[in-house]
Amino acid sequence: MRNLLTLIALLSALNSATYASLGENKFFRGSYAAHKKIECDLPENSVIENIYKTSSGNYLSCNNIDAFNSTLSEVTELVPDGPDISLYVEKSSSNASFDMGRIIRLPIQMVFHGKYGVLYHGSYMGVQTVLAHEYGHAIFSERIKKYDFYKEIQELAYRSSTLELAIQKAYAEGNPNNIVEFYRKQLDALFEKRKNDKQFQKVRKITGAYNEFFADVVAVVAKNDKSAVMMALYYDEMNDQQYQMVQARQFSENSLDMRGSYMNVIHTKFAPARRFVGENLWPTNNEEATELINKSFEAVVIEIQKQLKKDKMDRSKVLNESLIETLKKLYKLENSKE
Repeated sequence: MRNLLTLIALLSALNSATYASLGENKFFRGSYAAHKKIECDLPENSVIENIYKTSSGNYLSCNNIDAFNSTLSEVTELVPDGPDISLYVEKSSSNASFDMGRIIRLPIQMVFHGKYGVLYHGSYMGVQTVLAHEYGHAIFSERIKKYDFYKEIQELAYRSSTLELAIQKAYAEGNPNNIVEFYRKQLDALFEKRKNDKQFQKVRKITGAYNEFFADVVAVVAKNDKSAVMMALYYDEMNDQQYQMVQARQFSENSLDMRGSYMNVIHTKFAPARRFVGENLWPTNNEEATELINKSFEAVVIEIQKQLKKDKMDRSKVLNESLIETLKKLYKLENSKE
């Protein structure tokens, strides 16, 4: 029972709103509170459109924003067609998320809840990896919207982001005619539409783990570190089960037997595929890095389309074997080690 509770607590910490801490993008009711807009000088080619501070206190400076912009630039150097986004920055959290539309939420300080409520702080570089991962979700959403099965999902997500940003603008203008309430009702209607749409829920369920795999590829490649995502989620007091869950996010060789409970969790379902990429496809220069990101996206779309045709999603072992085989075909590999 204690192990079950530990696993539940871990999944709550790793599932992001996105589900949490570097997670898959999940639609949720946005916050309707007024946030302070931060004005910083950024390069003309920056993909950051707006920056909002969502917690009280003097914790966010333009130096922080410059660091975020540098991380995003590392990604866009490899993916020039990356979309513009807005940042909602809080003081501390174990969560980070992309709302499937235009908004990334992330903390300045990652914190993790250990045993007996003890808090453990993540590293500064871990937050940068978190941002690269969440921007990977943004790239995924931008690219996949051209496919009919995802087009409406992305349109609704973009509309909800636009409404959230409109709420912040309305607050800044004094909320004329209580227009925030009008926007709030529209957002609630979008939430209900998604929640009750069975096709939306099916597509989201199928795409989720592939989206996580792709976002992790973007993050580790941008940081040129096979263990970047793992280390962003790691803290010293993890138990063995928790450590396995974060190990499943790394792309280098590891001790996992690929049969653990992590094989049934959205963020870690593709642990074998991650290891395959790290051992067989790891890039040695920017050109190869861009190729890996592009081919990974192409592969997950192929695999998603296969699953959409089925009444029931395949088991994790089969999903990994199929994704790895598709990556091999795209790279024209014949005798790769797995």
